[in-house]
Amino acid sequence: MNKSAFSVRPDGSLAVYQRSGDMLDYGIDYARLIDDDDDIVNSEWLSVGVTLSSPGRQGTTVSVFVGGIGGSVTNTVTTAKGRRKTTVFAVLQAAS
Repeated sequence: MNKSAFSVRPDGSLAVYQRSGDMLDYGIDYARLIDDDDDIVNSEWLSVGVTLSSPGRQGTTVSVFVGGIGGSVTNTVTTAKGRRKTTVFAVLQAAS
């Protein structure tokens, strides 16, 4: 799982870069959101223009495989204590 693949674009938004035939997994660590006595109880993935598969969770990190380019991915987690955080990232064409 690639947690370091995220780039911050000039406008402050997040992006990952891959080739059109790639199906790569990306992880988001929500450790800063989660207290020691809290836990992620729901992780919802949505996409526009790309394919998602095999969502997972290990501790405070959620992950998903992303196929294709030219779209966006949204992840929303909810914790047992009611915290909610949404992360959005673009999936863009990697340089040749």
